[in-house]
Amino acid sequence: RYLDMKRLLPLLMILFILSSCNLSILQVIDGKKADEDRNTFMIQEAFESPTSFSLLLVTDIHFDRHDNGVYYRNNQFFDWIQENQSDFPNLDTMICLGDITENSSTEEFNRYASFRNDLIKKTNIREILTIKGNHDIRPDTNHMADWKNIIRQPEYQAVAYKGISFYLLNTANRTLGKTQLKELQEATKQDPRPKIFFSHMPLYGKPSLVYFALQDNQEREEIISLLVRRRGMLFLAGHHHQGDVLYSFTPTTTEFILGAFHGRDSLFEQTKPRWYILDLDAEAK
Repeated sequence: RYLDMKRLLPLLMILFILSSCNLSILQVIDGKKADEDRNTFMIQEAFESPTSFSLLLVTDIHFDRHDNGVYYRNNQFFDWIQENQSDFPNLDTMICLGDITENSSTEEFNRYASFRNDLIKKTNIREILTIKGNHDIRPDTNHMADWKNIIRQPEYQAVAYKGISFYLLNTANRTLGKTQLKELQEATKQDPRPKIFFSHMPLYGKPSLVYFALQDNQEREEIISLLVRRRGMLFLAGHHHQGDVLYSFTPTTTEFILGAFHGRDSLFEQTKPRWYILDLDAEAK
């Protein structure tokens, strides 16, 4: 009987782990519906030399998060941008790296849409790009319809911005999936521009952050290879609320993990609300 229990322990552990994870979120693992055959990574704009720009970055807003110690500083965020936008004359675009909601509810998606509209009304920001996080694809919600009707952006996409290619990845399921990865490989092969990748899930960060990063080692290695071989300058990610993690794969290819837009003062997290300005000096490369 003792030996039987010893054999059963690994199986019981696996069952426990599976019961702790709702695997239904894997329904959108490939990023697009089967009837959507347009590769949104393909960039049609003609090549141009990079020019300097500033970019506003936020991640992990988690609208309607009510965990112990969570707080927001939205007013200070708007005030700071209004007071400092003259210092960044080229600042006209913001990219949000996912987890715009806490539970993927329609009300939370609408709150983000209002936040986005207010930013455009009150500041010089004119374009806002948003990618999905794991909190934005909760099961038993209308998250796919809400993303399409309220957020109104592709599941993943690439855009050319002032001579730089932005690749906005869908890593909400902790993976790109076969379709998205194949399209990324195809697109980057044909794209001569320097590249910045944007993702909710970190790519690697550092050994202690493996739990917070993409889960498929082979996929991770392939993306690192794409970055290094195809003029990838930066891989920017969120998810790890503590943030401010810098890790270099080569002297010219770097990953940076941003901290959360909301703050938290609790036993589990001690973070301050953060937003970031990315400055590209094209002349200095």
